[in-house]
Amino acid sequence: MRHFQKRLPAAVCAVLTAAMMGALPAEAYWLRQSGDVDLDETFGVKDVIAFQKYLLGVGRIDGGDNADFDGNGVLDVMDLAYMKRALLHKGSLTPRPGIWYAYNGNSSLFYWFGEDGTGRTIWQFSGEEDSFTFDYDGRSMTIHHPQWDDHATVAVYSLSEMALFYPDGTRESLYWYGDMTMEELAFYTDEVLIGLAKDYYQNVNGIYPRLAEVRHNTRDTVQVYLYDYEDGREIPYEVYTVNWSTATGIDDNGNVIDLSSAPSVGGVMHNGVYAATGDLPDHYYYFAEDGGGVDAEQSYSAVAHLTWAVDGRVLTISYPDGGDEICDIVDVAGDDLTIRHRSTSQTETLDYLGDFRFEDFVYFPNDVLGQLSLDYYEMQTGYRPGAYEATIGEDGLIAIRLYDDMGDRESTVTWYYIDRYTAMGEDLIGTPVDLHPNAAE
Repeated sequence: MRHFQKRLPAAVCAVLTAAMMGALPAEAYWLRQSGDVDLDETFGVKDVIAFQKYLLGVGRIDGGDNADFDGNGVLDVMDLAYMKRALLHKGSLTPRPGIWYAYNGNSSLFYWFGEDGTGRTIWQFSGEEDSFTFDYDGRSMTIHHPQWDDHATVAVYSLSEMALFYPDGTRESLYWYGDMTMEELAFYTDEVLIGLAKDYYQNVNGIYPRLAEVRHNTRDTVQVYLYDYEDGREIPYEVYTVNWSTATGIDDNGNVIDLSSAPSVGGVMHNGVYAATGDLPDHYYYFAEDGGGVDAEQSYSAVAHLTWAVDGRVLTISYPDGGDEICDIVDVAGDDLTIRHRSTSQTETLDYLGDFRFEDFVYFPNDVLGQLSLDYYEMQTGYRPGAYEATIGEDGLIAIRLYDDMGDRESTVTWYYIDRYTAMGEDLIGTPVDLHPNAAE
């Protein structure tokens, strides 16, 4: 910190300060520093008096850094003017309601601050949302968030910029985005941009890049790196620099591009049955040509009807009870898809099984296989175990344990390892097993 050395007469200091306060722009009084020059953890009139005496050369201060309101590294009457304006408005400030964009290099998100002390966050990477509440007294904010509970010192530089300083020393810069709600916010998540960039590159060059990453190089643009690996060597394809709200920008050669003009993923989605695995329990989707469909569990015999629609890279699945699942299609690999549910950020891989009606799709849920296993064992031995347990093994087969509950322990009777689609497999010692209900006929 370079401190102001030339001392001013008291009258000159007062006149200059008053004149500068009147000339400050409307947003200049918003707090940039704490103003606590005597380091007593409060900001008040005595800090202003101490700082003024310092400028007059008749006093000293220990917290000079807290008075550098204009951030130029020099303490002068301009900082005193800012300090007096900050004191005048102390306690009357709140974060400007609306959406603020937090740019932190490769980790970016949006904050929405409401007028009632409630807010929401949404991650630019995945579109994951969370709600929070906050308390603000004009100088510090406490955010009560389901993922964290940090106290952050707020420095509001202007109507369009502020920062959050956390106790662990990290800083988050926030930039004003607009007076709108989260529902009105339109942007492309990083995952969607990756998918669009891959499609665009394939459309132009005939090659579908397997790997990609996004880097947030400015507040308004991101760079999408497309590459591959072969024999342990990285093969770079292209770098697209695009605006994250429009998906438009330039390629490596400066050519104007529009990633949103990539072939619609709707042309990649097929009618028929997909096996869905991932963060949710394994199940099947059936997407009919007329926009209808079925959601069927693999663990038990439960089927829900649905309707579906694709708009660009957004898949909307609607259920009769009124629940809508909005999913971003984040990757396309041949006939298979990867989707992310916006409401929970859970990811599923959809493996395409074929273009056939769900009525013609033969599979055996776990509960059905369990009952068939009990029937089969009873038919083979004349004894029926008391219970079963069915789990999905690493090889994709259903591992079925038949056992008896002895009260203080469980007694395993046998194991079957069964293919879900044929109801056939083998037992613990490799003997063939056919659980199909017509097998004995």
